[in-house]
Amino acid sequence: MYNFVIIGGGIVGLSAAMAISQHYPKARIAVLVSIQTTNYCPVLG
Repeated sequence: MYNFVIIGGGIVGLSAAMAISQHYPKARIAVLVSIQTTNYCPVLG
């Protein structure tokens, strides 16, 4: 179980996680990141 869940691992999400960890050092924090993959190649189509 986590105390905080942050959706998004960009600059804002990671900054939020860092700020929370400084205010609540014992908190458990999860950062959810979406990874999108595709086989599309813009050169080959």
